[in-house]
Amino acid sequence: MRETKKAVVGLAIFAIVVATGVVGCESGNTGGVGDESGEVASGGGEETGSTGGTIETSIAGSWEGACCEIDSDCVSNTCEAGACHHAPIAGECWADDDCLGDDVCIDSYSCPCEAPCAKTETGTCGASGSTEGAGDETGDETGDETGDETGGETGDETGGETGDETGDETGEEALFSFFVTSLEGMQTLSGSLDGFGGDLGGLDGADTICQQLAATVDGGNKTWRAFLSVVEGADGNPVNAIDRIGDGPWYDRNGRLVAEAKEGLLLERPDGDPQINEDLPNELGQGQKQFGDNHDTLTGSNMEGMLYSTDLASTCNDWTSAIGPGTEKMVMGGHSWPREENGQGGGPGGGGPGGGNVPPPWTEACAGLQVGDSCTVDKGPKKFDSTCAEVEGSEPVKVACFPPDAGGGDGPQSPAHWIAAHTVPGCAAGVQLEQVGGDQDTDIVGGGGGYGGFYCFALTP
Repeated sequence: MRETKKAVVGLAIFAIVVATGVVGCESGNTGGVGDESGEVASGGGEETGSTGGTIETSIAGSWEGACCEIDSDCVSNTCEAGACHHAPIAGECWADDDCLGDDVCIDSYSCPCEAPCAKTETGTCGASGSTEGAGDETGDETGDETGDETGGETGDETGGETGDETGDETGEEALFSFFVTSLEGMQTLSGSLDGFGGDLGGLDGADTICQQLAATVDGGNKTWRAFLSVVEGADGNPVNAIDRIGDGPWYDRNGRLVAEAKEGLLLERPDGDPQINEDLPNELGQGQKQFGDNHDTLTGSNMEGMLYSTDLASTCNDWTSAIGPGTEKMVMGGHSWPREENGQGGGPGGGGPGGGNVPPPWTEACAGLQVGDSCTVDKGPKKFDSTCAEVEGSEPVKVACFPPDAGGGDGPQSPAHWIAAHTVPGCAAGVQLEQVGGDQDTDIVGGGGGYGGFYCFALTP
């Protein structure tokens, strides 16, 4: 079992990786994109692959150290002093806004984007007055704390902080209780451009990943849970994802409603803010679709948010294994955004012959049969008796033999469903951001369009 890496180690490795692509602060990408593509493939022209482990991008102003105005200009997630930087891990910071409560950012250096970015260093969050080398500021704070600075700091900083920062926190940040784990976050914490694969360190490890990513955007003061089901929980019994996440409501990083309660989650798409229900956002509040074909999201769950299958291969050995063989087309995942057509002639959801990445043996078992007819799957890793059911979203309508434990409601899976869209190719670590369809000769978690991301919920809004 792979233990979840310490956040600070992952950050250091990721900083080294992205630093190799930094050349200067001119708008655009001046780093060369190599001829050899790595595991991180291009996604809609936004990410153009990797050479020697360096992620490059063709978006002006989006790479580490590039010029920016707002966070959304940066693939590296945060815009500080006019330059793109990776999001800091909990306890580290670029600016005071990255710290919790009254803490300030100590000894950080962020390129101001006026000269080549030769040096960028995160600082450490600490109490005001503990700043090393603060010099005049410390003197002013100590000597004039009862004068101008106290008045100014109390009136301006405290007032501003209370009025603005605290106001924002009680408005948007205080509500923050849902996100999709971002590709960059997973790469940072795993220390690998391939991410974790199916080995998240079990449910506890997955919860820790949620907690660490939430902490990078001031959500670490809550208790977070991964929306994942397992065959054997701590008591040896199955655990259902829907039972792990509290009762709602849940909001994204920008304070937009995801769902008021569980009833609103147990639909094809959550019934919250229409701005986000078709493109569920990551921990930074960014929609996922803009970063390539990254829609596949691990759940191990059916449409009701309950365990999809009692076969341990269907949960990557309860999220402790990144070994692909034996897990092919076994692990259920949802779509953070619904990909209706992949351009490969596979129908809605793409990939499989019946659409939605339905394994060929399932559709073959219902050849010449109708909905409701008995069927038997005797090929592939999963063999079972069941009844034929319509493949949701297929046009013309097709039928397939779905496992009897694959779910209920209107069907076991739907190409637009956020929890149960189709099974992913396997449990091995790997990233695929090109829109090339799902039925590929691969066993990586991202083979159908993704990177092994999953959903995180806070127990309280």
